[in-house]
Amino acid sequence: MPKKKLVKGSFAPIVDLLLEANQQISKTKSESSEYHQTKGKLMACQGILEDNLTKEEIQNLLTKQIELQQLEQHLASYRKIKDK
Repeated sequence: MPKKKLVKGSFAPIVDLLLEANQQISKTKSESSEYHQTKGKLMACQGILEDNLTKEEIQNLLTKQIELQQLEQHLASYRKIKDK
């Protein structure tokens, strides 16, 4: 598979929307209408970005975001324990 060109600055807002939707999905109940709306937003962003990024690159972005959220939660927990 040929390497796709790098995302130009004009796609940065789409990447931001993708990451925002991904974060929102993790905080929303899967049976809610908000979840389904956000899932549609996520899929739309992925579709737009697939013209410039591979599916693997998009998935890596989403995975790294989840890892970052987990690290932030661990850090917050650590700080609570340390402050006691």
